[in-house]
Amino acid sequence: MTKQPRNRPGKQKALISAATSLFARRGYEETTTREIAARAGCAEGLIHRYVGGKSGLLFNIVKLHVAEDTAATIERPACATLEAEIRRLMDWQLDHL
Repeated sequence: MTKQPRNRPGKQKALISAATSLFARRGYEETTTREIAARAGCAEGLIHRYVGGKSGLLFNIVKLHVAEDTAATIERPACATLEAEIRRLMDWQLDHL
């Protein structure tokens, strides 16, 4: 039996893509990590290992959609919690649309 090579970047991309679609359609709270993993064709445990869980997926989605000039500011959240940082970034984006 041969071992399949790991494709971490591909799995991360698939997880983020699946989460983006499901969050947009069903909302963050209503979407489960099981659904995300199934849509991405990955094991649910990879969500935690590769992106830090469901909140990590949301954080990665936000990072992908923030303008390049602000990307450096979100590498390390300035707020006390991830939720507060995401809210701050979303407010900033809405103000600049």
